[in-house]
Amino acid sequence: MPDTPDTKPTQAPPTGKIGRLSSEARGLVDDTRQWVDAKLRLFELDLEEKLDGIANKVIAGAAVVFLAALALIFALTALALLLGSIWENEALGFMVVALGAFVIALLIQWLRPRFVKGSMGVAEKTDALPEAEPPRQLEAPKNGQTK
Repeated sequence: MPDTPDTKPTQAPPTGKIGRLSSEARGLVDDTRQWVDAKLRLFELDLEEKLDGIANKVIAGAAVVFLAALALIFALTALALLLGSIWENEALGFMVVALGAFVIALLIQWLRPRFVKGSMGVAEKTDALPEAEPPRQLEAPKNGQTK
């Protein structure tokens, strides 16, 4: 028995006004589907571009912070060695540099609420803001005249 492909009898497209209307509706649905697909693809590309930009900024920022921290560590080590050689006691040089870093950290912790809003659970002062004026009601023009 020979294999016959599954073929379904196709109906002839309707003719006349209904046929044209049906054809136009199918075309409109296809065009709408293509438009929605294009908009979704554009949204995906825009989102991908924004995420790539953010990722690049984060990576560049992390590299700058890492290199600055590394430079600071080397500078503090060199300062500690210099002070140690001046005082002929390297341990004393490292202790002075560590104490200086500790004092700076305490100052930053103490001053932080003043220069960073809302940090460390400090509530913002609402009494420092001026009272808002109540909204004014505008008057309708009288006899076609404006104020």
